[in-house]
Amino acid sequence: MLLFIFITLSGCGSGNESSTPPVAATAKFAVISDPHLYDGATLGTDSPEFIDISVQENKLLTYSTEIISSTITKLLSSSIDFVLVTGDLTKDGEKVSHELMAAKLSELKSQGKKVFVIPGNHDINNPLALSYRTTPPSPVTNINPADFERIYGDFGYRDAISRDPNSLSYIAEPVPGMWLFALDSCIYANNAFQESPTTSGEFSMATRLWIIEHLKEAKAQGKVVIGMMHHGILEHLTGQSVAFPAYVLKDWKVVAAEFAENGLHIVFTGHFHAHDVTMQNFNSSLLYDIETGSLDNYPNFYRIAEYNFNNNELSVRSESITNIPSHPDDFVLYAQQESKNNLKEISKRMLSMPPYNLLEPNLSTVSQMLAAGIMAHFSGNEAPSLLTITSIQALTGSTDEATRELGQALSSLWTDLPPVDSSLTISLGNRP
Repeated sequence: MLLFIFITLSGCGSGNESSTPPVAATAKFAVISDPHLYDGATLGTDSPEFIDISVQENKLLTYSTEIISSTITKLLSSSIDFVLVTGDLTKDGEKVSHELMAAKLSELKSQGKKVFVIPGNHDINNPLALSYRTTPPSPVTNINPADFERIYGDFGYRDAISRDPNSLSYIAEPVPGMWLFALDSCIYANNAFQESPTTSGEFSMATRLWIIEHLKEAKAQGKVVIGMMHHGILEHLTGQSVAFPAYVLKDWKVVAAEFAENGLHIVFTGHFHAHDVTMQNFNSSLLYDIETGSLDNYPNFYRIAEYNFNNNELSVRSESITNIPSHPDDFVLYAQQESKNNLKEISKRMLSMPPYNLLEPNLSTVSQMLAAGIMAHFSGNEAPSLLTITSIQALTGSTDEATRELGQALSSLWTDLPPVDSSLTISLGNRP
């Protein structure tokens, strides 16, 4: 509920992989998550309902087209080989927004930069695909799985070396010697019969078996393996799978251990809109979940990663969008203030209702604390001040259960689980 108000990796493999040498020397790529592109020119941005939903979702939807365009401009001037987009390509799965996104991504592909996408929970069979040119908003055409595959055929599907028959998962080889496991963790079969799309994620047993089978094949061929999926495969907050189960893969401990033991040690994720890296040790295998923050809200991060085949290291650093055409000089400050205002408003709405029932002046004070905690987690490398720590301790020491739970949530938001979130180097040990 609160979300709505709010590597040396030695010995990580089993040691029996094939020794087929890679052809590439390095692989340099970008990772974008949750761009939530919204075709405002077609669907409207001026209605009271649209303004309210932008606040409640804490997204810069009005500027999403400018943001993705500015991102593509930066990527075109970089030396990357390919781009990963880890789901939630659109606001709510509007067909026109998907077609606009595909047109934007084509700019990268036309300049020799490959693009690989997977769907997010907002993208397919979404009953909230709406036009805000009317009051109330009116339904517009959304897309089904076959449409997604068709629209994004040039961005992974047509060039896949293997396709899962039970989902939109696929495997591609973006550079020689590296296999990308693009994994569809979304649940969308029943979305058409619901008021809102399913937020949680899971893999069917058939898809899990398909993934494991091909991980074993990659190991036998000596391929370097990376993965991407929309949902977190590990917890990024203490107790996240209990407090926010829709944002961590169902049965994540079992599935993550299976994947790690079979050679998948790096997975790029999104969904929670936080810029965070976490890791888990499964027996002799480590797994890193590298979550990238939403491109559509402050700090408007994306990642640049480079894998070196010679020393088997992955370096990851963070970049952000600092200007767009309508805000050439003040975009960072504008986006930051919008996020602060949105999160405080969302927090106030929730904290004024049961079980909290806060009244002024406590309502404004605690709302500001919660908004700051969410922003800190979204930004990564959380570092609470002494005042923040003291304030959280006061909440967790309360005799009121709801107040204690709020303090625990704030403590979790401000606790940065290892490793660091912004820039890091992951060593995968000696290649076989």
